[in-house]
Amino acid sequence: MCARWAAERGYVVSRELLVRGLRPDHGALWDGVRPGLDLFVAPSRRVLESALASVEEFTAECARRGVRVETVGSAEPAYDAAMKACVHRRLSMPTAGYDGR
Repeated sequence: MCARWAAERGYVVSRELLVRGLRPDHGALWDGVRPGLDLFVAPSRRVLESALASVEEFTAECARRGVRVETVGSAEPAYDAAMKACVHRRLSMPTAGYDGR
């Protein structure tokens, strides 16, 4: 979702962070971020709320550092029973001997 949003606007996703409850000033967020050139993009506000300890503090820190924050704003995918089963199957395959081929 974020990669498509970025590509449509001429950006390239250079790093993907999978975090939960991270402090807004944590070094992992800011390592290599170039003010005025880079931006943070997230699928939704809900995702930001899960990833960060405080979205308000994070957006204030971004403003202070001169880095934009964008949300894709698209509706999150709605999974029906068949889609959930497919995701579950894909996630469980490595523990069932599936090697990804």
